[in-house]
Amino acid sequence: MTSHDGHLKRPGIITIIAILDWIGGGLWLLISMFGLIGTYAASPANRHPVTVAILVMLLVTAGFHMLSGFGLWRLKPYGRRLQIISSCLGLFAIPVGTIIAIAILAYLNKPGIKLLFSGKPLGALSPEERASVAAATSASGATTVIVVLLLVFVGGLIAAVGIPALVKALSAGNEASAIASLRAFNSAEMSYARGNRLLYDRPDCLIHPSDCIAGYSGAAFMPERLERKRGYRFVFHPGAAPGSRPAGGSSSSMTTFVMTAVPVSRATGTRQFCVDHTGEIREAPLTAEALTAGPSCPADWSTVR
Repeated sequence: MTSHDGHLKRPGIITIIAILDWIGGGLWLLISMFGLIGTYAASPANRHPVTVAILVMLLVTAGFHMLSGFGLWRLKPYGRRLQIISSCLGLFAIPVGTIIAIAILAYLNKPGIKLLFSGKPLGALSPEERASVAAATSASGATTVIVVLLLVFVGGLIAAVGIPALVKALSAGNEASAIASLRAFNSAEMSYARGNRLLYDRPDCLIHPSDCIAGYSGAAFMPERLERKRGYRFVFHPGAAPGSRPAGGSSSSMTTFVMTAVPVSRATGTRQFCVDHTGEIREAPLTAEALTAGPSCPADWSTVR
């Protein structure tokens, strides 16, 4: 009942519930943060208010569980109150969640557990109250069963709900990153063309323009070659060469270009993207045929706003 320093000792089941609160809170925090980063990395037109609201709610839920776990760990009154609220919501997780929630509520409402979270110092407890705390915190077969059920249920819940949600959030972040990378590549091509007689060029010339444009002494248009990033593979499709090369232009100049971004697997993204010399980024689901060559992005792909 008491620790070596004379303070009330935290029961094992309270420790386990606190740790599970932290695990759940950390999971929701990761999902909400990755989701928000992915959402705000995309263009404003792609930020659906409902999606943002759900992600903010998940962020609040994460804070709720983290705070609940901290309160339980420190035997603070608010920790018990927050866990009671969480367990009341868990009653709707029929059937296993309901059984576990009822067990936790019954445990937290034992007179001895109430005293444990009352904030009273050990010296202020009467002998009867100490006996009540000891009885409530002593391990029993029923308590062991509750703990095992709780571990199995939370582990299954994380696997069934949390992991797919985390993968989806990561996928959304990867897709937003791919769109941003295509926008940056298109800007680099447009800037390069202004110094290359309005003609585009291969990626290597964007990285080392002085090797392609005679007399060029300015900065590079791209820091490195865009090949693979955040679960997406980028492929450059060169366009046709001009009928005649303008004086001072690059020998590898082209009139059009296409850059595609295709996810490495369905776990890293569910959409493929394309940008061409028009500056318009288009998208299509992975079920659509991938672009292997062509002077421009497929016309039947949707425009990314």
